[in-house]
Amino acid sequence: MLYGLDRLFEGSGEHEMVIESSALGILEQTIFGDTMPTGERVDPDRVYVLRRESLCY
Repeated sequence: MLYGLDRLFEGSGEHEMVIESSALGILEQTIFGDTMPTGERVDPDRVYVLRRESLCY
């Protein structure tokens, strides 16, 4: 398995954030909104889950 992919698929449930909306810019807004004022990630193990067949802009 490629480096890092094992962390993505193993035990990541508590760190998953599902992106439900397909509104314009929602992916970018979600990721930028999930950071501290210092630019650090709120949860360094966060995985963003996109719904299959949904459009993300």
